[in-house]
Amino acid sequence: MMIRTLSTLECTKLLAVNRTGHLACVKDG
Repeated sequence: MMIRTLSTLECTKLLAVNRTGHLACVKDG
């Protein structure tokens, strides 16, 4: 699974769908 750079908006949307997305977001930067 490729982890690409997430924009703030993408992070927010991802977080809204899946809380684990927040972890990926924080870990990514």
